Amino acid sequence: MGAGLFIFLALTAPGGAYLAAETNYLVELRGPASEGKLLKSDALRIFMQSITLLGGWTFLTGLGVLVVAFLLVKDRKFDSAVFTAAILGQTALSNYLKTFFGRERPDVVPHLVEAHTMSFPSGHATSAAAVYLMLALIIASSTGRGPLRVAVIVAFVVLAYLIGASRMFLGVHYPTDVFAGWALGTAWASFVWFFALKVCKNEKGTR
Repeated sequence: MGAGLFIFLALTAPGGAYLAAETNYLVELRGPASEGKLLKSDALRIFMQSITLLGGWTFLTGLGVLVVAFLLVKDRKFDSAVFTAAILGQTALSNYLKTFFGRERPDVVPHLVEAHTMSFPSGHATSAAAVYLMLALIIASSTGRGPLRVAVIVAFVVLAYLIGASRMFLGVHYPTDVFAGWALGTAWASFVWFFALKVCKNEKGTR
């Protein structure tokens, strides 16, 4: 599903198929119509600027090192391998696709954070979906079935959503950039997880 959505958006969004609607959305989100409302509050701006850091390369690199180190100490080599693949793979995919599509950042409302790379797909949304989904799968796989497992997955899904949403609020991405990032990150994390499980199953079957 994630791969299909990304392909659909990749074929339509960079060419401007939804540009008018996306531009209007960003204007409504941050423009004059929102003055005096919650979206213009300093508290929300600070929150969005803070939450977006959780999808940035600096934070995710530090998180990745800590998670992988912890997993290796616990002798969870499978989990450390798939988590590493999730981080490195999504980074390579996102950077390549940004260059390939070459979509410029929206210049609709003032940017509230600095952004220097191309726009499609959103790197933050891709990272958030891939890394936090993989982290949720790793944690959930060791908690068994029950409310805790559901809570972990829901918490990371909400975090990924907020990170992607912050990129639109901050004015540095069109909605389709974010949707494509979510789709790409989800597809990549799912592929890595299930491919690794299949490889492990095949190895056990040959022993």
